[in-house]
Amino acid sequence: MGGEIREVSLIMSDLRGFTAIIAEMDPEDVIIFLNRYLSRMIAILLDHRAVIDEILGDGILAFFGAPEPLEDHPARAVACALSMQAAMDGINAENEADGLPRLAMGIGVNTGSVVVGNIGSERRTKYSVVGSDVNFASRLEAFALAGQVLISAATFSRVSDLVEVDKVLTAEMKGLPGQATLYDVRGISAPYPIRLPDKSEKLKKLPERIGVRIHRLKDKIITDATGRAWVTHLSDTAAQVTSEDALEAWEDLRLAFLDDNQEPTPGHIYGKVTRVTPLKDGRFEVLVSFTSVPAEIYRTFRHDPGPA
Repeated sequence: MGGEIREVSLIMSDLRGFTAIIAEMDPEDVIIFLNRYLSRMIAILLDHRAVIDEILGDGILAFFGAPEPLEDHPARAVACALSMQAAMDGINAENEADGLPRLAMGIGVNTGSVVVGNIGSERRTKYSVVGSDVNFASRLEAFALAGQVLISAATFSRVSDLVEVDKVLTAEMKGLPGQATLYDVRGISAPYPIRLPDKSEKLKKLPERIGVRIHRLKDKIITDATGRAWVTHLSDTAAQVTSEDALEAWEDLRLAFLDDNQEPTPGHIYGKVTRVTPLKDGRFEVLVSFTSVPAEIYRTFRHDPGPA
């Protein structure tokens, strides 16, 4: 029993909308579904010499740099996270072949000092990490959209000469003063060369706007619907929405498209607000980045929704 303070790099990953996805699935399919994902993720983590701390349902916490010292643990962690994201296309191809939904994952990577060691009691002990930097990794992961690898400023300072950054974001995190800087990483160079495919994010204008019903999510609980809203532009990964109600950046949403009778069509899309722009008429232009899209709706996105 006992531990020591060590600098490590942490990976926190989580599937987007997983609870909603499995709600209507048979238990046997859920096990196949989850084990396919976890077996691939675990193999990648172990190949990069990670210690897997916890697997909580569809979430994974792993770390690099203890008990085995690894001088390159920040770069190794980023490369591992990118490899995990790159593996999702193969997992989803197998899922679609078996008639199972697609999966999307968000990952956060943070580097910092933690207490690491044998934690627990004489009856049950686990080699684990605790500390504020573990909590920060969890908060960082919550901001990652589907397909993203977000790294902290602490990790970026150690790998800045190796990584390819797509976007630099700032966000307020619960319990932390000021704003945190987050880096959306798409690639890393040698000795761990890997690059994620370019994301299809170009929004295309729809020939006619589509009514959409929006519910806010707070702590994974669905709240009341917002006022009227319409999707005006669409891509594989995002939608531009005109909303009568103000929405807040980074809040989680559930969307349902409406038919001609203003009734919800089957299937729900889950997403996160990434931009809000007030309009002159009192409404709001909102960019929603998808975190989970049902397979049947995703297939419709593969067709051209209209002129650019």
